[in-house]
Amino acid sequence: MMNLKQICRITFLAVFFMHASLALFAADRYSVASGNWNSTATWSATPGGAPGASIPVAGDNVYIESSHAITVTADAACANITFTGDGSTLTVNSSITLTVSGTITRIKFTSQDCESTLTGAGTIACANVEVGTAANPPTSGFSSSLYRHALSTTVAVFNISGNITIRSYYAFLFHRRNGIFNHENGVITVAGSIVTENSVWANTSTFSIETGAESGTLILSGATPFSSLGSGTHTIELNGTSTLVNYSRSGAQTAFATDYNNLTLSGSGAKTVSGTAINGILSMEGTATASGTTPSYGAASTLQYKGSASQTTGIEFPATFSGSGGVSIDNSNGVSLNSGRTIDDALTFINGALSTGSNTLTLSAGATVTGAGAGKYVNGILEKGVATSTSSVSFEVGDASAYAPVDINFANATSGAGTITCSTTAGDHPQVASSGFNPSYTVNRYWTLTNSGVSGYTSYDATFNFVPGDIDAGADYNYL
Repeated sequence: MMNLKQICRITFLAVFFMHASLALFAADRYSVASGNWNSTATWSATPGGAPGASIPVAGDNVYIESSHAITVTADAACANITFTGDGSTLTVNSSITLTVSGTITRIKFTSQDCESTLTGAGTIACANVEVGTAANPPTSGFSSSLYRHALSTTVAVFNISGNITIRSYYAFLFHRRNGIFNHENGVITVAGSIVTENSVWANTSTFSIETGAESGTLILSGATPFSSLGSGTHTIELNGTSTLVNYSRSGAQTAFATDYNNLTLSGSGAKTVSGTAINGILSMEGTATASGTTPSYGAASTLQYKGSASQTTGIEFPATFSGSGGVSIDNSNGVSLNSGRTIDDALTFINGALSTGSNTLTLSAGATVTGAGAGKYVNGILEKGVATSTSSVSFEVGDASAYAPVDINFANATSGAGTITCSTTAGDHPQVASSGFNPSYTVNRYWTLTNSGVSGYTSYDATFNFVPGDIDAGADYNYL
């Protein structure tokens, strides 16, 4: 009977030989023609060799040569993929996953441009991506030539558990080679960092989502989303016309200080947004908060609250929000103002209430409110600007438990501009005892309206809305 020591030794040897066997049988596979990843006619065991080698499997190193277009039509795996030539393409079909346990590399050439593309409706998963390697160093000499090595992606889903590293190189007297990564479409998730690395001041390394369709989504879950190494120019372009960048870490992150189209701050923790500009939608999601300095907003921008728990506004909400998309409330747990705010154009309710506390929410004259209703309204103090020639104004207000809006119709249009402030309070009015009404047969709610400067009307009608739970038992609100 074996003792514990013998069993452990046998287990160790079994594991050792299993890994040794994997290393022994790992192979290199070189594309020899455009074709199907899953066809032996596509692969050779040597560069430029005869076709017929077995298709790549987990542990194999794959080399895709110049101008070859390889299509993955069934789930596949390998250790590493290296694009060695120019104009090569790797396509992953819909519902298919290509798993690369190591690195996808776009090597640089010595004296010419080179570019490769990842595309398709499927999924690629890998550990790291490298654009430019230490191989093929630049040619020295008196040339002032500038070459580029680029990797572009339009694949539907691209999951990277480590880093994207973009390297640029330099040789004697300005002989340069610059690295470029273009994210044109699809969703890329980077769990590590996007690293730009330059040899000297004359180099430019570029990561861009502003090329091609400009419709990519970039999800950044790393603690340090961007890292720049070396001198020179580090170009980060994140403002594509239909793009989204999502800082999604469960913890603090710093957003790259640049212009964005759509920006999402999600996950949890404080996201520092100093120096950012938003031209599309800034969406506050998860339990993330914004820190740093208030972003600047473009004319068509929107500020959206879409958290997974109750949210409180912060530095992301300027004193006056003027983007034409307005402010959108899409949080069933509610949003609270941390101080008074003004909205110039629009307030949209999708889910949840906006609570003002002791603060005032001001809507400029002409600003619209859409989507208000039960569970979706201003809980607190709402002030509205009233322009001249206004015939009616509504206040989409309520309290913590009920939506109780007010509609005012002026007998003739206003001629003096100003503001009207409205709020509602549950319970009988403090002066109900002297009103002539029986407090036991009333609506247990009252409204407070304050006019500042609105004039020119001769009279007005006001409709006060309440819920059945506000009415005392036996009361008839139709009886005066």
